[in-house]
Amino acid sequence: MVWNEFLYFFRALIGTPAILIGIFGMIGSMLQRKTISQVIIATIKTITGFLILGGGASIIITSLNHFDTIFEAIFNLQGVVPNNEGVFGILIESFPQIATTASLIMILGMVCNILLAKFTQFKYVFLSGHVLFYMSAMLAAAMFQIGFVFQTDWWMIIIIGGLFMGMYMILTPLMCQKYMKSITKTDDIAMAHTGSLGYVLAGLIGSGISRIKKGKVKSTEDINFPKGLAFLRNGNVSVAITMFFIFSILYIAGWAVLGRSWFISQDIIGEEGSVIIEMIIRAFTFAAGMEVVLFGVRTVLGELLPAFKGISDKWVKDGKAALDCPIVFPYAPNAVYIGFLSSLTAGILTMGLTIWWANIIPSAVVILPGIIAHFFTGATAGVFGNAKGGILGAIFGSFVNGIIITLVPLIFIMLSLIPSSSNNVENMSWGDSDYIFGLLIGLFTFFSNPILIKWLVFGIWVFIFIIFIVACQTKYWLDVKNKKIIRMSKAEKQEKKQEPKNKE
Repeated sequence: MVWNEFLYFFRALIGTPAILIGIFGMIGSMLQRKTISQVIIATIKTITGFLILGGGASIIITSLNHFDTIFEAIFNLQGVVPNNEGVFGILIESFPQIATTASLIMILGMVCNILLAKFTQFKYVFLSGHVLFYMSAMLAAAMFQIGFVFQTDWWMIIIIGGLFMGMYMILTPLMCQKYMKSITKTDDIAMAHTGSLGYVLAGLIGSGISRIKKGKVKSTEDINFPKGLAFLRNGNVSVAITMFFIFSILYIAGWAVLGRSWFISQDIIGEEGSVIIEMIIRAFTFAAGMEVVLFGVRTVLGELLPAFKGISDKWVKDGKAALDCPIVFPYAPNAVYIGFLSSLTAGILTMGLTIWWANIIPSAVVILPGIIAHFFTGATAGVFGNAKGGILGAIFGSFVNGIIITLVPLIFIMLSLIPSSSNNVENMSWGDSDYIFGLLIGLFTFFSNPILIKWLVFGIWVFIFIIFIVACQTKYWLDVKNKKIIRMSKAEKQEKKQEPKNKE
């Protein structure tokens, strides 16, 4: 009983990103030998700042609560809306073993992350605890899908998942860092989010556009508005107007097609409520949530980065804090809105592809645009695309992201419907681009021998981890050798400069 309570406490502790980041802030302040008062202030401000950020995200989600419902009803489509939080909740509710296994996978992954950051040249420490929990749950569910049994194979699941997470927490910030430096104009902040592959692809698209246009690109932040539209330079005002336009189309179309009574039956409005007022409030609530998110980001950065320096100086020399995707929003607010709209457009168009697919295969599903996923990942992809490719980079980079986060859940669901699946984990509609890594495990669904599958997957991931360590260390020692050669050459040049003086 006591052990179970401890397990619940520890799982909740590491699965609560605000407390996790607060602990990092506290330890970092202590390592900087700050006073007790300063440590308390830094810890509380870090936790509350992150909670403010999460509160802003909740406000945004609240404003979008009925968006997908109305969309589905207008077009008379039965489909799945990709939502990581929703899938995670369903898995934990239906398969309690996944929660425990995911916790242990995440713990081992965090330990691997710290060790890799300490003993290799890749100094990234992944601090987005909630997305780590989702990714860990996805890996556990994917292995459950292909035939792993928790009672007998728990150790294999934890090792496979933990080693993967350790590599993931180092490699994805590393892939994004080139563009993060362009966005933030510093090398102190890294990206920690499950949309990293989409962000890197957006950055590559932006770089390609820059090469084609020979560097003559216009940033989203350099858009010249007419004087009469100067109010649009205010980020909060522009996002409110943008969302008002989007909500107006959806709500008015829904009102015309479905009628006021439908809105009442769905508890979207009350008996004496107004569709128009509800539409306005939802749009402006979204804008309010964005403002809260940005304030939370500024608060967390103000306390976390100095504190993290204390940790990195003590444990991981030259370490870099990898943080959640809204961290880049303040650097290019216009790209945030452009990226969201472009990604959502791609999601709507790709939905047409899934409708065609569903008409061919009766068991297939239609992937409806997940407005929340398109906002957070699309906005971030827009910022990455803009970093090198300006306006066009933001548009095309986020558009490709929108296609990816629509197709990934479709493939997940189709794999779960294969008759040879050992277990049926329904509606695994993970939406972010990095969940494509889980598809590498899901592809083993096509094998019919469960014992072969287990040992094959285990052997492959252990082998990949060993190769990763060898590659890290080889590059590390090559860099050390090169630095030594450079120092020696500098010393020789200095000696040659001093030779004439010595002869005199």
